[in-house]
Amino acid sequence: MGKMDEFLQQQADEAPEAGYINVNYGKLTVNPQVITWTGDKDNRTPVRTPLKAGQPLTNQQTLELEFDIDISEFNPALEFSYTRRVNVKKSGTIKTDWGEITEPSLIDVFGKNWAKAVMAQPYVEVEDAPNIAGKAGKTGKLFGVPKFLRVFASKAECAEAREERYGKGDGSSGGGIAPDATVKQVSELIASIKNDDTVMEMLNNKSFGDYDAKDLFDRAKELSEE
Repeated sequence: MGKMDEFLQQQADEAPEAGYINVNYGKLTVNPQVITWTGDKDNRTPVRTPLKAGQPLTNQQTLELEFDIDISEFNPALEFSYTRRVNVKKSGTIKTDWGEITEPSLIDVFGKNWAKAVMAQPYVEVEDAPNIAGKAGKTGKLFGVPKFLRVFASKAECAEAREERYGKGDGSSGGGIAPDATVKQVSELIASIKNDDTVMEMLNNKSFGDYDAKDLFDRAKELSEE
């Protein structure tokens, strides 16, 4: 048996990464909005209105982009879209989600003229990345920010990429057996949030496809404990 310090070093070097990478696929819709802040500095209330072409913004207004991905198109069992709002503020003395995550990914995927490309409602692959400030909900899960990974030439290409990651999961399997890639995704989720009830709720809601929830959980649980 090796020395404790050697064993400790080995365990630390082989430790799993924290967090679960949630990647979404579907048609992208971008809704530019103007936030007008009302009230005094201690009780400010945002009022959102659609941005109009050529509209100048005042000091009391900020631009916000709402990113919506229709993930239910590939999985009718899901009754919601992936929707995130991001304030368009460049990083300065304070780092921003827009400056550090969303804008750089838009440029990487679509180029400098990304605005024209995203308004055409392309099919995309988007990671729900942890926000730069580390803000989290009551469960400790960090709020997500869209980080664009790929754009597809067609719906078919997008569907193929999604199936490669998650399996078919389009509501046609009737609670079938999930592929190994999906099991691995769920095992990473289990190791990340450490709340079996929350994971089961997600599986019952068909967040990973229309598979048998208990079978998928049991296989993922076993994998996460290896």
